[in-house]
Amino acid sequence: MEILPLNVGPCTFCSRCTFLDNEPCRFPEKALSSVEASGIDVMALEKSSGIPYYNGKNTVSYVGLILFNAVE
Repeated sequence: MEILPLNVGPCTFCSRCTFLDNEPCRFPEKALSSVEASGIDVMALEKSSGIPYYNGKNTVSYVGLILFNAVE
């Protein structure tokens, strides 16, 4: 099974990202992209899935995804 985990926020695998030095990723097989960086509109996804975006005063909501292909 193939999986694509999508993170909340930036990848934090390395203490300093090589992107900051115009170098390629040291660990592309372990790096995690965010949902938004993958081109997914989080608000539209939540609305279409019936998930509330606003969860009340003084709250913060985070969205991550794990996409998988079960066809082998």
